[in-house]
Amino acid sequence: MLKDIKEKLITNADALIELLEEFGFEKITPRVSEIRCARDADGGGNNIQIRLTDNDGVMVTDYARGTHSDIIQFIMEQRGVDFRTVVGKIQKILGLSDDWARQKQLPLFGGFYNQIGRKNTEIEVKTYPESVLNQYDMTPNERWIKDGITIEAQRFYSVGYDVESQRIIFPIRSAETGNIMCVKGRRNYETNREEDPKYIYLIPGLMSQTLFNYSESYGDLYGNEVWVVESEKSAMVSYGFGVKNIIALGSHSLSEKQAQLILQLNPIRIIMALDEGLEFSATEENLKMLKSFSALRDIELWYWDTTLDPTIKGTKCGPCDNGAEYFEKVKGEQLKRWNCGEI
Repeated sequence: MLKDIKEKLITNADALIELLEEFGFEKITPRVSEIRCARDADGGGNNIQIRLTDNDGVMVTDYARGTHSDIIQFIMEQRGVDFRTVVGKIQKILGLSDDWARQKQLPLFGGFYNQIGRKNTEIEVKTYPESVLNQYDMTPNERWIKDGITIEAQRFYSVGYDVESQRIIFPIRSAETGNIMCVKGRRNYETNREEDPKYIYLIPGLMSQTLFNYSESYGDLYGNEVWVVESEKSAMVSYGFGVKNIIALGSHSLSEKQAQLILQLNPIRIIMALDEGLEFSATEENLKMLKSFSALRDIELWYWDTTLDPTIKGTKCGPCDNGAEYFEKVKGEQLKRWNCGEI
């Protein structure tokens, strides 16, 4: 849906101008093939350019600061607002609901011919208002502070506590709107009972249709090196030492939707850094999927080779779980570029 929204925005110059006005940009000048504007009333009117042709990603060139970023990332950085605020404003200006992309094209003959020889891959994703978090105590959790998730990180990711189930909670957000898709809970007590898993969904949702930390850190992810890890907790830990270009699958298996979302970030390279102890074949399947969706793009695919460090054998740790210093060691000594060969 995010890709579709951008394509719709770039073909509607009036909507693009309204968006710039909403976020306080000045001296907006529409031309045949571009829009020029200034950051504020004191800025030069030619400093910022948005091309209206061959620009499906709605890329913004800021000549004054020497940057080139997509419209969402640009507004987030310039105005200090979050992903959800920018996307929500775009949707409002364009008159789009969260599910417009699913409804925008009516299938021929009720979709009968679309079903021949193919699966129906359209999945409806339900989202919830921020008020669903009101039922939880949003005080930072001591257990996770000890685990390396700072108070600032817990506040950033809306970590809270469910008194009834005695679980630490955090929302999983849509990668395309930033709205809450589900709420996950981590046991805050010890038990050996198999029927009492460490993580459960207190509000259910489809994790395979999103990526944790995608909307939260979109500005740090777009056009950057993107790290892909298993657990949401790893992304929260890394936030504490200033690394935000990390997204979590919520499992060790990459879905097609998640692969598409990663590639929509226009990454310079992708690093698959799944937990220690996982068979490499699982990592390679994920890399193959990324390759299949990026066949016409020159994107470097890398992975964390945990066998290069025998000291972590059997720990099942992620690349961020042992702190900033160890993460730098992973970056400098334990990454390998994947040689895809033939798929």
